[in-house]
Amino acid sequence: MNLSCDDIMEVKILFVEKEKMKESYDFLLTGLPEIGLPAIIALRHIVHTLNMKYVGYGSIQPPLLLVRYENKKVTPLIQVYEKDNLLVVLPEIPMQAYLLQPLAEFIWNIIEKKSVKYSIFLGSLPSKDREKKLSPEELLMVVASVNMSDIIKKKIPDAKEFHTGVLFGPFAYLLWRVAEKNKSAALILSETFARPLIAGDVTSAIRLVNAVSSIIGIPISIGEVKKKQEELRIALRSLEQLVSQAKPREETYELYT
Repeated sequence: MNLSCDDIMEVKILFVEKEKMKESYDFLLTGLPEIGLPAIIALRHIVHTLNMKYVGYGSIQPPLLLVRYENKKVTPLIQVYEKDNLLVVLPEIPMQAYLLQPLAEFIWNIIEKKSVKYSIFLGSLPSKDREKKLSPEELLMVVASVNMSDIIKKKIPDAKEFHTGVLFGPFAYLLWRVAEKNKSAALILSETFARPLIAGDVTSAIRLVNAVSSIIGIPISIGEVKKKQEELRIALRSLEQLVSQAKPREETYELYT
């Protein structure tokens, strides 16, 4: 059975404001649960460390066949937090194509409605070289910006700026809308593993947190997330040892070379 576009149910994401919010904000941060999850780990750490206030959520219509629990409570898949002049939109939704356009429009509506001055989008940059690198400073960072090039050069001088090429996805849509309205935004991509891991890439998340901290001018402690980084390193080492022990003694086969 073939489905036409008219047969596919339209998805909308509506903003529900739970607490009274300000009329405008200097910065908005958001990201996607892409490979390695550095953006989501970074955003959750920022929200927790800065003790940000939960002020609203995105209501997906029609509701998904999916529910999120936290501390034994059902929580929205898209949450919005604020503190002073900072907004964070934290989406923990499945990376399904039919959700990405509505999510981009949802984020753009907040940018417009709340007169956000600078929008910062966080994402993943999968790389085969990631496995050779141990510290956040070693990780490649690429930035595509609109009216923020001077800020990027000053605040994260080791980042490489996107010069010529094509971007696609929700953040491409947002960068285009920002450019249309002559607003300011930056898409910051941090190098992460090219293949999915059992746990997220905490080191890449630290790279993003440090970049965000520099841009928004707010110190963000990475002590807690560094502890998670060490736990992940130990877990991966244990997994590596387990895998190596599981190999047969005859290691001359091409499969293992």
